[in-house]
Amino acid sequence: MATNYSSADATPAGQGCKYSLVAGTAGVTAGDAVKLDSAGDVVDCNATTDEAIGIALTTASDGEAVTVLGNGCIIESNRLATAYSLTAGARSGITVTTGIIKDWASSGTYMGFALSTTKVLIQIQI
Repeated sequence: MATNYSSADATPAGQGCKYSLVAGTAGVTAGDAVKLDSAGDVVDCNATTDEAIGIALTTASDGEAVTVLGNGCIIESNRLATAYSLTAGARSGITVTTGIIKDWASSGTYMGFALSTTKVLIQIQI
């Protein structure tokens, strides 16, 4: 199988990707499910309603790099056909009629989460 990317590290048998992200204010504990905070940084999930983006493979304090095992790909804004602003930590989706990535508002197709105003973590199987 060909590998056509360089920014993500495939896990054994192609069962996910490892991301290097930044730990948020609360930090991250290895082995815990993690989510994005409102700044687009990674923090431990602490409620049943949290939407996890993966599992932390390393423990990290605020501002440190953390390795997260997840499923999907990270796309930079220069590869997005978007005329909409993105909100860090918010769900992302596509518009109902145009397919352009934007903040998801319970309509259109859910795609993943915005890591920042210029990066999106796409989580659907493509």
